[in-house]
Amino acid sequence: MDKVNICLVDDHRLFRKAMSRLLSTFPRVGTLTEAENGKQCLDLLSRAPDIHLLLLDIEMPVMNGIDTAELVLKKFPDVKIIILTMHDSESYMEYLLDLGVHSFLFKSADPHELENAISAIADNGFFHTAPVQAMLKKITSNRPKRETLLQQHALTEREREILMLICNDVPVKEIAERLSISEKTVHSHKSAIRTKLNLKSTIAMVRWAYQTGLVSGF
Repeated sequence: MDKVNICLVDDHRLFRKAMSRLLSTFPRVGTLTEAENGKQCLDLLSRAPDIHLLLLDIEMPVMNGIDTAELVLKKFPDVKIIILTMHDSESYMEYLLDLGVHSFLFKSADPHELENAISAIADNGFFHTAPVQAMLKKITSNRPKRETLLQQHALTEREREILMLICNDVPVKEIAERLSISEKTVHSHKSAIRTKLNLKSTIAMVRWAYQTGLVSGF
């Protein structure tokens, strides 16, 4: 997509307004909408099907970010989610990554990282951020036997190759160029990988790759 339409979901009005001004300076950002809690966000998604990505806070009144993410991923599976948070709770992150959210950013992140994350997730469904890297590093320190899991979930050589490139933040367009295949074929392979592994998102695929040892990375 050329432009990414974003809904910013946070109960702090001052933060939302400051973030909206920042987001409006990013060339890839299209329309901007705001919601002060998860219920309002879901109402907006029902009325505005052209929202592509949520920047979602965790702690909010009425409906928090965890409940919101669960419902959005179920009812609006094409909508991408970046969790914006001040907290580094591993239990929150692990649960939400398993659930299918697409990335995490601390509210203290550099604006350039936020801009890169929006573009990468819109295009590829995944972006390495400091919180995600920390979680993946923890996963690799307690890794099950690679052979067992790779035999259990037999991917083709091409699927493994594509998954390793995804784990290294290589965009879909560049993967297609490197492998001399079409972008449509790359997306087909990604879909096949998710189906074989019974995973809901690209970031869940990446997490699986680190957990099994298919990718070491750190």
